[in-house]
Amino acid sequence: MASAAQVLANRLNAQKSTGPHTAEGKAAVAQNAVKHGLLAREVVIKGEDPGEFEFYRDQMLGGNRAKQTQFPLASVKVKSLVAQGL
Repeated sequence: MASAAQVLANRLNAQKSTGPHTAEGKAAVAQNAVKHGLLAREVVIKGEDPGEFEFYRDQMLGGNRAKQTQFPLASVKVKSLVAQGL
């Protein structure tokens, strides 16, 4: 069981731990849990090259173009897989 002094110290310390306050700090911690693109909101995350992703996507979808009109649902799935890097 914590003493009264420990409880007070804990409450005072907790007041200092309120997270980032600036827009820059909030933007930085927003990427803390990003591990992969499976459920990511952004396809290209900070530190990655958007041009490189575009090249990768074009290469992956290049062989699929003829089938995109025949199987539109499959095309959507392929685009989703490419965006996830699978």
